[in-house]
Amino acid sequence: MTKRTGTLALTILVAAGTTAASAQSLAQRDMIARDRTDLATYSKGVDSACMKHVRMSINYASYRAAPGGVNMLSHAPNSILENAGDAVKNICATPDGRAAVQGKITAIVGVYGPTEAYALTSGVFTYTMDYGPGNVDRPEAWLKAHL
Repeated sequence: MTKRTGTLALTILVAAGTTAASAQSLAQRDMIARDRTDLATYSKGVDSACMKHVRMSINYASYRAAPGGVNMLSHAPNSILENAGDAVKNICATPDGRAAVQGKITAIVGVYGPTEAYALTSGVFTYTMDYGPGNVDRPEAWLKAHL
């Protein structure tokens, strides 16, 4: 009887995982996998410039939940997050900037939002951006004012 309960529990867990994964198309899952790989490669440049590991990630759920549905297949979120990464790399180009980043930033997180916004909380720089035109100047200026 215990064995059946364990099998039933495992079946329920597998079914729940399958349902969550199937909420995305195969094309979306492939894009997210490529996006994560590209972001991991890109983040090595941020780490090198700042002489520190800065974890970079994207809140993909925020992109899927966007009003009207954001087409992640045509615009990979990591290309947007690179604005924040480039801002941090630019700041790390000077010894004072590098020291500020080393002391205050442990991670950069990209989040979808209808307007560009920035936050630095407990070492996490959150960069909120839609798919509109973005540039490195605004997040860099904001970070310089808050580091």
